[in-house]
Amino acid sequence: MNNLVELRKENTMTQKALSEYLGISQGNLCDWEKGRSEPDIATLIKIANYFGVSVDFLVGNADYEGFIKYREDNCNNASDILLQYNTLSIYDKELVQSLIYRLRKNHENK
Repeated sequence: MNNLVELRKENTMTQKALSEYLGISQGNLCDWEKGRSEPDIATLIKIANYFGVSVDFLVGNADYEGFIKYREDNCNNASDILLQYNTLSIYDKELVQSLIYRLRKNHENK
């Protein structure tokens, strides 16, 4: 996992905090960071989503420029979503907020 340590440190996250978030032992995370073992694909996706990167970037198959492009694309998408959100009625905004809340709760329970 070529970029995991850098992402974790860039986000000032400890091994303990990340391992707790992922529901794994700190030893497993350490093994991944040192290249002694690898997580399953579901965990790779969870890590990539958490840090807002692609799985390719996470495992070292995408270069830094690809990473920047990925972040810029996501940022543009977020800006577009925010612009659309701002045009909604108060009622519709409350519906969107409720949906986001339910999606996050569902994601946390997985």
